Amino acid sequence: MKLYRRFLATYLCVCLIPLVFSLAQVVGMRQEIQRSIAKDQEVTLRTAQGDLESSLVEAANTLDLLSENELLESLSLEETIISTALYDMCSLIPVLTVASQQRASYVSCFAYFPSSGYLVSNKSTYHPDLAGISTWDLNIQYQDLLAKLEESGVNASVRTIYSQDGQNGYLLISKNCYDSRYRTLHASLGILIQLDREESFLDTDSTKMFVLEADGTLFCGDPGGAQVARTHQNTCSAPWARSLELPA
Repeated sequence: MKLYRRFLATYLCVCLIPLVFSLAQVVGMRQEIQRSIAKDQEVTLRTAQGDLESSLVEAANTLDLLSENELLESLSLEETIISTALYDMCSLIPVLTVASQQRASYVSCFAYFPSSGYLVSNKSTYHPDLAGISTWDLNIQYQDLLAKLEESGVNASVRTIYSQDGQNGYLLISKNCYDSRYRTLHASLGILIQLDREESFLDTDSTKMFVLEADGTLFCGDPGGAQVARTHQNTCSAPWARSLELPA
């Protein structure tokens, strides 16, 4: 009996040692693959973060250039827009179109004239009574947009604005143009940015990218990935769920 037990123990050791060794190798390879995936996605995330920041910088620089357009001051003095002034407004459309085409994420570029209430975008010129239709395609309340513009200053600033259904958010880069004494507001300039239109913003089987507000509210991107990230925020259970931080 002792001989049998000794033989059985030896046999089990001979069988189990390779199995344990193989299992350890598999576990090690799995961990290495996870580390590699996490590293690659970290690089992807940093690239997307860099693109986000560069899009904001480019938008601010674009608004600075647009603010130097001489038509802004002349049109801002018109409380009642006549045919010649309307023609001048229409001449701004190609300029705003070029500005909006700089990046795929720039969904709208516009100038608002508070004295007359007219709005000129890269798509059309809008009478004050019809300006509300200028944001229909973006599902944004026009009055919400005007309220954000009132908060703008001399320098370009960044604010968030949500669609009416709350499913998607935009970044509004805006600045106000004043007279030489900074007393009279000539025009408000703005660019609306939809982050998930950036080329570096990924939505694939292996990577779900999203943007969260500081309070954890989903700003744009994959809602499922954001939910998983919030559930596993202290673990590595979802290495494919990645978020970008909005700039302060």
